[in-house]
Amino acid sequence: MAHGLGKVAPCFVDADTAPFGADASGPKGGLTAIVFPNHLVYLITWYFLALMVAIVGFYVARGEMRQRRR
Repeated sequence: MAHGLGKVAPCFVDADTAPFGADASGPKGGLTAIVFPNHLVYLITWYFLALMVAIVGFYVARGEMRQRRR
C-alpha cells in the first residue's frame, strides 16, 4: 500500500523536459533514464547475490551452532 491509499497502480512519474513557465533554477525534467539493456545479466547478478547471502548465512548459523554445543 502507498501510505494508506489502498490499492494503487504501479507507476513512475518524471517531470517534463520543458514544463510551462518553468524557472531555470528549478529541477531539470526528463533526466531520468531507466534502461536495462541486458535483463539476463541483471537477473544473474541478483540471483548470485542472493545465493552468496544464503551461503554466508549457512556458515554463520553453522558456526553459531558449533559454539553453542561446547
